[in-house]
Amino acid sequence: MRPRPMRSLHRACEWTARQFVPHIRGDAQIALGGVGTKPWRSPEAEQELVGHDVTDRTFHKAAEAALRGAKPYRNNGFKIELAKRTLVRALQTVTASS
Repeated sequence: MRPRPMRSLHRACEWTARQFVPHIRGDAQIALGGVGTKPWRSPEAEQELVGHDVTDRTFHKAAEAALRGAKPYRNNGFKIELAKRTLVRALQTVTASS
C-alpha cells in the first residue's frame, strides 16, 4: 500500500455558495475532508450560513454546528477545535473577495 500524499489544511474544508453579498443566499455546501473515511457533509452548518450575514460570528456558528456531536478518540481531541478553526478560516478566505 502506497502512502497518500499530504493535502493542505485549507483543502480539508470546502465551501461553495452561489451568491453571498452581503447575505449568504441560495445554496451553501460544507464538506470536511480528512476527518473521516470519506468527506463529511454538514447540512446543519449549511443551514447556519444560508440567509445570514457574511460575518465571523456566522462562520463560528456554522463551525460549531458542523462539529457538534463529534467525539474524539484518545489523543486527538485537538482535531475538533482545529477543524472548527480551519472551517472558519476557509469561509473567511472564500468570502474575502465579496
